[in-house]
Amino acid sequence: MEDEVLNNFDDAIDSINLGAETLYVDGEYSWMKEGTNRILTRCDFKKIQDATNRDDYNTYKEFAKIINDQSQHLLTIRGMLKIPF
Repeated sequence: MEDEVLNNFDDAIDSINLGAETLYVDGEYSWMKEGTNRILTRCDFKKIQDATNRDDYNTYKEFAKIINDQSQHLLTIRGMLKIPF
């Protein structure tokens, strides 16, 4: 596993040094419109990135609300139970 990680890292650095605009994306980590349901969606990632890049606490609170309200997703045990926090 270590060799694979180091090879992927070397490939990424080589791509950056050669001026590639995008890195190679391998298999299961690629987003697909009809793919597997995930806890975090593209919109969730965008929201947390925007919140941190702009230092926007209100956007972060929107992200936190999505993450903390797992009852809509039902992808985790936490989402299936009513646990006060």
